[in-house]
Amino acid sequence: MKKLVTWISKTNQQLRSTISLGWRSLLDRLPMLTGKVRSNLSEIDPSNGSWDAVKESFKGLVQLILKPFRKNQIVDDDQNRVVSARTGLIENLNQKYLKLPEPYARYLKPFIITISLVEAYAVLGFYIVPALLKSKIPSIIQEETGRKASVANIEFNPFKLFATLQGFKILEKNGKPFVEFDNFNIDVNGLQSVKRLALVIDEIALNKPTLHLAKLKDGKFNFEDMAKPKKKEEPKKPDDGKMFPLNIIQLSIKDAKLLWDDKHFAKPVSEEINPINLSVNNLSTELNTKAKLDFNLMLKSGGKLDWKGNFGVNPAFSEGGIKFDKVQLEKVLALALSETAAFDLKGNEQFSVDYKVGLDKKNLKVTIKKSRFELHDFQFIDKTARKNHLNTPTFIVEIGCVANIAENNMDVVVNKVMFDSRDLQFSNQMDGQMAVVIPTFAHETDIKVTKTKEGLKIVANKAKLNIKNFGLNQGKVEAKIPDIALEASYQLDVVGNTLDLTVANGKFDVHDLKVSEKGEAKTLIKIPAFGLNGIGVNLKNQEVIVDSVTGKDAEIEAWLDKDGVINYQTLFASPKVEEKNTDIATAKTVNFTEDTSKPSTNSPSAPPPPPKKDWLIKVNNLTLDNFGLNFEDKALKKPEQMTAKPINLKLNNYVNKPDTKLPFQLEIGVNKTGSIKLKGDTVISPLAAKIDVAVKNIELEKFQPYVEKFARIYLLDGKFNIDGKLDVKQAPEKPLDVKFTGNAGIADLLARDKIQNKDLIRWKNLTFKDLNVDLLANRYAAAVLLIEKPYAKVTIRKDKTINFSDIMVVEKASANRLAKPTKPVKEIQGKAAESTKPVFKLSQVKVIDGSSDFADLSLILPFAARIESLDGGAKGLSSDPKSIIKVDMKGSAYDIAPVDIAGEISPYLGDYDVSLKFDGLPMPLVTPYMVQFAGYRIEKGKLTLGLRYKVEKGNLNASNSILIDQLELGEKVDNPNAVSLPLELAIALLKDSSGKIKLDVPLTGSLEDPEFSIGGIIVDALVNVLTKIVTSPFNAIASLVGSEENLSVVGFAPGKYILDEKEMKKLDDVSKLLKEKPVLNLEIKGAAYEEQDWPGLREEALLEQLKSLKAVEMSKEEGRKVRLEHFKLSEDDYNDLLADAFIKRFPTMAEKSLLGTPKLLSPLTGDFFQVAKQKMAEIIKPEPKRLKDLASERSQAIAKYIVQKGGIANERVFILDSALDPKRDGKDIVSALSLKTN
Repeated sequence: MKKLVTWISKTNQQLRSTISLGWRSLLDRLPMLTGKVRSNLSEIDPSNGSWDAVKESFKGLVQLILKPFRKNQIVDDDQNRVVSARTGLIENLNQKYLKLPEPYARYLKPFIITISLVEAYAVLGFYIVPALLKSKIPSIIQEETGRKASVANIEFNPFKLFATLQGFKILEKNGKPFVEFDNFNIDVNGLQSVKRLALVIDEIALNKPTLHLAKLKDGKFNFEDMAKPKKKEEPKKPDDGKMFPLNIIQLSIKDAKLLWDDKHFAKPVSEEINPINLSVNNLSTELNTKAKLDFNLMLKSGGKLDWKGNFGVNPAFSEGGIKFDKVQLEKVLALALSETAAFDLKGNEQFSVDYKVGLDKKNLKVTIKKSRFELHDFQFIDKTARKNHLNTPTFIVEIGCVANIAENNMDVVVNKVMFDSRDLQFSNQMDGQMAVVIPTFAHETDIKVTKTKEGLKIVANKAKLNIKNFGLNQGKVEAKIPDIALEASYQLDVVGNTLDLTVANGKFDVHDLKVSEKGEAKTLIKIPAFGLNGIGVNLKNQEVIVDSVTGKDAEIEAWLDKDGVINYQTLFASPKVEEKNTDIATAKTVNFTEDTSKPSTNSPSAPPPPPKKDWLIKVNNLTLDNFGLNFEDKALKKPEQMTAKPINLKLNNYVNKPDTKLPFQLEIGVNKTGSIKLKGDTVISPLAAKIDVAVKNIELEKFQPYVEKFARIYLLDGKFNIDGKLDVKQAPEKPLDVKFTGNAGIADLLARDKIQNKDLIRWKNLTFKDLNVDLLANRYAAAVLLIEKPYAKVTIRKDKTINFSDIMVVEKASANRLAKPTKPVKEIQGKAAESTKPVFKLSQVKVIDGSSDFADLSLILPFAARIESLDGGAKGLSSDPKSIIKVDMKGSAYDIAPVDIAGEISPYLGDYDVSLKFDGLPMPLVTPYMVQFAGYRIEKGKLTLGLRYKVEKGNLNASNSILIDQLELGEKVDNPNAVSLPLELAIALLKDSSGKIKLDVPLTGSLEDPEFSIGGIIVDALVNVLTKIVTSPFNAIASLVGSEENLSVVGFAPGKYILDEKEMKKLDDVSKLLKEKPVLNLEIKGAAYEEQDWPGLREEALLEQLKSLKAVEMSKEEGRKVRLEHFKLSEDDYNDLLADAFIKRFPTMAEKSLLGTPKLLSPLTGDFFQVAKQKMAEIIKPEPKRLKDLASERSQAIAKYIVQKGGIANERVFILDSALDPKRDGKDIVSALSLKTN
């Protein structure tokens, strides 16, 4: 545009130069002009405005024209005097023709002169000037611009002062029009001009002008070559400030056209603005006059401008309305940037403004009553790698403001700024794709802008932002917020290069926030209400102050996946970006020579930069009410869920300054019954906290999946509790110091053995009272360990291991480490001394109403004992090497026999002095131990046992005081590990007259002996005592009857219960022994063995099956039920039933002929009935009842022989319950005999 103005200025100068040449050419065409007249006229230069010379020359020209009408005088120009005179033309005309009398004759001359001047003026105006301009203007333009030009017609009415220029055209070098118009009219009102002493123009009209502007491929404009180089401008004369008096009644441009072509882009673009219409009425430079403006244009690509209003030039002002409508953004972008733009725009815009602008002296005042900017179907498409995409169907901005501008000062008051958008959508197609949807977006504020010499100030008293139904989709995250509101006032100050922003009274509210995983219906985060109130920001002081932060009823869903990763880690994970570090220094890229051109930063002259000031963040109050966390551990075999709700947090006066106390209160509900309450003060930096801790009823059952990783138990119940004070400190560059004082314990614990599925450990309450824990110092102390109603189940298994040994889960790696040879004690102690040893002290262990179930399954007969009502405890547990633990426990066994345990233990010295006393313990309850020791059950008796074990310096000195009252042995139990003693004889010899047995068994030994065993010492002592009493061996009993056979068993043939001669002989010997020992009774235990006895019973079982089939047939025929024992099968019936059953069961081995005779498909197999009988018997499964009956028949056969043949009284012979597959020596089929006392 600047170039266009320059061209017009240059063209004006060229035109004036051309007119000057035309003026001189006109003088050449007037030869009658001579002497001083010609010289004066030649001095006229229209190009520089020497109008004084023009007036003088024009005066001479008039005299020249009037010369014929004067009396002729001969004038000597050189001497400037009259030589002679003659009668003028007018006098001759009057004398010859008109003959007007005086005084009329004197007016004839002025009349004729006037008429002549008018005629000359008319000829000059109507013909000469238009013809001259028409012929000269094209040549002048071509000479000055190098462009061809043409004018179709020029008309001028010198009387009406009306001129018209028609068919004007300037061509480009390629012959196409550059500038053209149909006609240009100007109508000057001379009369009004004289009357008002101002130039009054009734009309200036330009019709159908066309201007073609283009930017060529080389980047130059198509008019740049039209202007000649600038001449040195003469200094401008000072402006007196007065405006030229001018009035234009009507100024118009109709049907104008502007053509634009941009060819310097790879893809040329063009635009046409058509039509362009301008109408101005009553334009005047008079003071305080208004002109009416009407301007409109239309873009061919779409869009139009309409500008209506009033304006004035003295003083300058304008008011009215401007409206842009349906401007296509895509075309505007193409015209402005074309393919160089890194983005695309689509949609159309509308803009309207009602304004008022006034210039008073040097003060400019702008008032925008109402402005509105609209975008419709807007799209922003990023062409870069980010691929940002923004679109909205509607975006509206409304502004109303008043601006005052005076030199360096500016005041702008914006009464209202409003942004409104519908269905705003933003997306990003890079890794971690993001999409934002805002159905409703509204912003409203008032702004005051003040600019002075000192700087710029922007103030907004109240800014509001409202977003409805916000939606975010990024990566795997979907977030929805139905309502977002932001409100604040702010002030922005810019002084020099300093920027200061102050925000006050800020408010931010979010309602019903929901976050979920893409494609999943489950909501992960739900926050019904969250807000910040009283937000203040001070950029200069680097402060952020929030009066309150509130949140309510939030729900958070979290889980640990099968790989042990929290769901939010994968949900919010950033996409992996391959980093290429091209700045890695290598020996080839680093220049090791010192650069002396730059001052060293380590030199004393280079002061260190000042420390950067940290932002101050302050939150006066933070309140979170009824938050909830639902957590699920999916990494477990059986996923477990836990809940933390409600979570209530109150925090006051948070400041991120060092050493600032932060009061807080946190309450958390754990699962259904538990709670955690923390209250106290904390300091963020350096870290310090003093907190009152109250943990109640945390259900341990929920932690079962984690416990089973380390122990094979079921945690069925248990509640964890803590009550105390927590003190946390961490000095700079020091380890964390944690101290706790208070109480801690577990109530209502119930742990069940997963292997046996029985209660393993339980208690009513276990509490450490007056705990004092110092983690940094590794010190632990408690006044009392209180255990109420404890219970433990202790089991010794068959392999002599204890049930607790396999409760703990040991990983293979750990097991291998445990299996490796251990290091010497001295080496371990030496290494332990290098680190801080834990120091502990437990003043007292108190047990109330304890109980235990003890079982020993390693015995021949399993043993179980129950200890109840155990009270007492221990004192003096300590890490002090010289500490002595005093034990005092009282209870009862089976709620019958009192148990008393007392003594002292020195664990570090290895010294013990402990006594254990059982009083009146029923001995049948300890039968398994008697069986294990002697192979007998105990039928009757009471045991009072006093044990005292004293270990001093590795030496054992113990005493065992045993009192047995009314001991009676029960049955003998086979135990290869039992001592071989004649116990019945020993008992008879040991009993006193009252039936009591007293024993004192002293024990001695060295604990340092590698073969030392307390159990072995006790057994050896008892055997030695009994051996001294009984010297005869037990196997001598058989010698009383002179038999070398094993009289304790009777043999049988497979499947038979008939005694053979050999076994009868043994029973005869048993009968003799019983007769000689009348205190003995005989017990018979029949036995059967499936492997050996069943083959002999299968034919009998087959017969019964066939009889059952026959009984069914007979019951159907006779109409009544037939019992098996009421009939016998004939041989034919047996064969028929056998054949039918065999063919049905083995159809591939046999069939019936046409005559109904059964036959084998393979005759070489054998006889049909023999094969059928064998096969059918083989598939019959062993029947325990039939075997049991066989065993009973065997015991009956023995008893019958002993009574009938042996002559033993029936009351001395007892048949015991028969047995199937009992343990035996060898493979003989035998039934057992045993002798018992009466």
